[in-house]
Amino acid sequence: MDVLIPGLGDIDEVEVIEITVSPGDQVQENDGLIVIESDKASMEVPCPSDGVVEEIFVKVGDMVVEGFLVAKIKAVDGTISAVSYTHLRAHETLRY
Repeated sequence: MDVLIPGLGDIDEVEVIEITVSPGDQVQENDGLIVIESDKASMEVPCPSDGVVEEIFVKVGDMVVEGFLVAKIKAVDGTISAVSYTHLRAHETLRY
């Protein structure tokens, strides 16, 4: 499942200031994966479901925009899901 930067409202881009997981880590729904920061606020990007971190596509200091792919999570049940930034905000997954 792809984890994307959620909707940022009127902010164009944010900086990755912390990565809280590594490839191979077990994660649960709503666990923070990375922390992003704008000039207005910082926020965690949560994991949309239980799984294992397969890959991280960002590093601390990267500037990212809404919809940018930051991580790939293998779902616990082995199914592949895609998560859009709108669904990420609601912590929902779409099953294909």
